[in-house]
Amino acid sequence: SHTALGDTQVLEKLAAICERDHLRTLNISHVGMTDRGCGNMLEEFLTGKYQCIMSLVLSGNRLQDPTKCNLTGVLKWDQCQVSTLDLSGNEYFATTKLAGVLTYNTSITSLNVTDTQWPDDSIKALGVHLLGDNCSLPLSFISFGSLQVMPTTTVSDLSTKEAQLTAGSQILLFGLLKRNDSIKKLNLQNNTIGASESKALAGALRSEEHTSE
Repeated sequence: SHTALGDTQVLEKLAAICERDHLRTLNISHVGMTDRGCGNMLEEFLTGKYQCIMSLVLSGNRLQDPTKCNLTGVLKWDQCQVSTLDLSGNEYFATTKLAGVLTYNTSITSLNVTDTQWPDDSIKALGVHLLGDNCSLPLSFISFGSLQVMPTTTVSDLSTKEAQLTAGSQILLFGLLKRNDSIKKLNLQNNTIGASESKALAGALRSEEHTSE
């Protein structure tokens, strides 16, 4: 983390480190890695060498395309064990594409995409997927813009009254609510909630025993 290694040195060091089958968290943040370097690294994931890794931190790099950097392949892989994914600070990363790929994933529980490119309609699409009865994505925590629901924070009492969530962020929040039983109190004061968002909230509350204020 926070070293100017670039693509080549990252791969060289990673090869030795990841031979250790006890490694659970891999932090390659702020090392100047591009799609090409990340793609070569994650290609190794698909060989089954690094199945022990459950937390992957790629924040603050120069990643842009989930297909070119091989995240698409890893997240669609039926043996993927990664549950925590941090892509924050990749300013030009196409999170819209990532959101589509996540609908095929069955392992990600926590996602950090703060300071990436993510239009509201794509945020809403992921929320709609989470609300679906056939959704197998276990996503419960997310960090993006004003929507902050992360395992490192106390979420038993979640307040969004100062956040002014967009319609898409509201739908995504309600999708998370359907799967996150740690949220016992939800304050949506000062947020404008439309008809479709109200319907989504009702669906989420029916699925679990949550208290909403």
